[in-house]
Amino acid sequence: MPAALFLLALMLPAQADPDHERIFQCGFGARQVEVVRDGAMLTYRFGRPGRPELVISGNAASGNVHYHRTLYARGEDQTLRFQSDNHGYVIFNAFLAPDYRQEDSLDQSGLLVLRNGRRIARMNCRSGGEFTEHAIFDGLPRDEADLVPRD
Repeated sequence: MPAALFLLALMLPAQADPDHERIFQCGFGARQVEVVRDGAMLTYRFGRPGRPELVISGNAASGNVHYHRTLYARGEDQTLRFQSDNHGYVIFNAFLAPDYRQEDSLDQSGLLVLRNGRRIARMNCRSGGEFTEHAIFDGLPRDEADLVPRD
């Protein structure tokens, strides 16, 4: 490669991989949860960045990843639930814009841990917490319950 083309290639921004992207990331301090998409597969990772303690992968066919979205006039609730045996790991985001009667908006995100369908832990995001909308959600089995916590 000629030197001029090599230098030009170094100056151009790297192209994002269209088959691999971060869907969700949320920090709790030293630990984080993230969901990445690799083709049709979604992977949940929990733990220290670069050293996950728990990894669960799934897609529509595996049946262990479920999606829920409820739209409101001024907001929405979204969840992605990853199931592993009798444990569920639910990442959630709730947003509600204020109207003239409210002063503050609601914007909360985090992680719920369920055992046999009962909540055993909740962690609220200190950083991050927004879903990246993606067409892959439409193909996932739907969670019938809106698992976004109200407390």
